[in-house]
Amino acid sequence: MHTRVRPIGGFLELETGTFRGELHAGAVALTSGRACLAWILSVVRPTRVLAPYYCCDAVWNTLAESQVECRPYALDAQLRPIVDRSPTADEWLLYVNYFGLKSGIVRDLETQWQGRLIVDNTQSFYSTPTPNTWAFNSARKFFGVPDGGYLFGAELPRDLPANTEICWDHLIKRHLGRNSEAYSDFLGSEAKVRANAVGISDFSRRLLGAIDYDSVARRRRDNFQLYHQELGRSNTFEFSEHSDSVPLCYPFLPSRELPRESLAVQSIYIPTFWPELNTRPDNGRFSFERVLSQRLLPLPVDHRYSADDCLVVCRAIRGLLL
Repeated sequence: MHTRVRPIGGFLELETGTFRGELHAGAVALTSGRACLAWILSVVRPTRVLAPYYCCDAVWNTLAESQVECRPYALDAQLRPIVDRSPTADEWLLYVNYFGLKSGIVRDLETQWQGRLIVDNTQSFYSTPTPNTWAFNSARKFFGVPDGGYLFGAELPRDLPANTEICWDHLIKRHLGRNSEAYSDFLGSEAKVRANAVGISDFSRRLLGAIDYDSVARRRRDNFQLYHQELGRSNTFEFSEHSDSVPLCYPFLPSRELPRESLAVQSIYIPTFWPELNTRPDNGRFSFERVLSQRLLPLPVDHRYSADDCLVVCRAIRGLLL
């Protein structure tokens, strides 16, 4: 009988660093946040899910593919759900931990919804829910990996096959500075994300296991604080700071819309959360969400950037505010 061994010799493989261990060792890593949500829906089997209007189409599409009715709700200025009635027995609430800054609201909702809450932590990778609360995150929103999302809950899948159909060309090209090609490849990679119950790829697991998570968290918090010191007086967005939060971005909401293209010509690329809101019917109920989608600038705080980088962004923003 021959035992399979690791190949020896040949050309050198990609360096991925020393494996330190996964941040969420108690969770199950699937290929995407969308796959995690689909698994949750297959287990809890709700008739209806109340979901925020202010979220991406991927959430709504996954609900539709799972044959679950989606009932959109509005948010108040603190991004708390506006739900003006008691839930029925077959209803669940899905809430997004926006920008990684809304863990306090999540804790309140865990009490209010008593086991019928799904927490979307795709913008809050470091958050860990209370035991038996269904939640999921997305590694791709925080780190340069091809796939990965961690699933938390009472009934987790085991022994799933690992994802072998990953795309990494966009990551390599971005590393090489071929940004326009990389962005095109990135869009193609995102379009291929599916909700199948498949485990994370071995490649991404290894990359994620080599990250210094404490160092990354410190850099994100420091950059967030710098933005707030420089731009806080011009920020109309209301949020409470929590020392234990690890933010996705600095959510800057000016009093008027600033042209993203004026930042792009300075090589500062700021995304929009989420442009698809402009094509959805709203019956006049979601004007605040439309303002957020159009006006909010999620400024980058991630570990790629130093304080000097953030100050460059601040100067560019102040130039547009004049």
